[in-house]
Amino acid sequence: AVKNKNKIQQAIAYQNLGVSQIILGNYQNAVDNFNHSEAILVGLGDVSKNVKEILAKTLGSKGLAFSEQNNYAEALDCDLRAMRIYEALGNKLQLSKICNNIGVIYNSIDDEKMALQYFMKANQLQKREKNPAVAVSASNIGLIYLNQNEKTKAKKYFDESLKSFTKNPNPRGEGELYNNLSRYYFSENQYDTAKNYLSKAEKAFESIEDQFGLSDTYLLNSEIYFHENDLEKSLQFVNKSLELSKELDLPETKMKCEKLLSDIYEKEGNQQLALLHLKNYDLEKDKLEK
Repeated sequence: AVKNKNKIQQAIAYQNLGVSQIILGNYQNAVDNFNHSEAILVGLGDVSKNVKEILAKTLGSKGLAFSEQNNYAEALDCDLRAMRIYEALGNKLQLSKICNNIGVIYNSIDDEKMALQYFMKANQLQKREKNPAVAVSASNIGLIYLNQNEKTKAKKYFDESLKSFTKNPNPRGEGELYNNLSRYYFSENQYDTAKNYLSKAEKAFESIEDQFGLSDTYLLNSEIYFHENDLEKSLQFVNKSLELSKELDLPETKMKCEKLLSDIYEKEGNQQLALLHLKNYDLEKDKLEK
């Protein structure tokens, strides 16, 4: 692309490099590549549909990379810009995807009202278009209702998601659904069922080498074993989650792991380690709040 001086192909090449870096968990490298892609596309001054589509895809992908880094302000800015482009182009397929991503961001910053609004928008678009991604938005809607303790509604959407994934497999989406179902059954005090779903989640994420998903699965496992007072297994899983969260630079997960480690050592009567991890938790919390 560089040799041929084809700017659009250069932008697409940087975009593809960015996506590959997301898969590898190298989120800052991904952002750098997406920035190169965006700069080229904006610099063209081309307002054709093709260039707008490429730019929207770059912005959406960059939003995902920022989101994985817990940089939600930048993620939201990218996704909203992408959404406006897709709305103007009438691209309902990509619009539904970006609405779901925006819902994830709002959920991450604890704005459940806005999260539900965007998840519902994505879900309705996907149902009208018979889009298999409806399974992902349904899972996300279920999690919002679970967090609001509306368990009947939560289970309804989880079941819809599970049914849809049966027809259209998607390892990452299925892994996230299994994590959500484990949360549901944990809230119902059905710990064995919750752990069974986490086992399914682990297999799904491992099949695509999704380290981000695994970090969440390990943490959920640790929380269940902690609740069951099996501190040895709880410690094993939380350390696996912490290791991955450090490798991937996931501040929120690191914070949760440090707090759980402090609680585990407190329960074991090891005050020195409990205090150490409590201090680490405070450090990670301060980073997130800056």
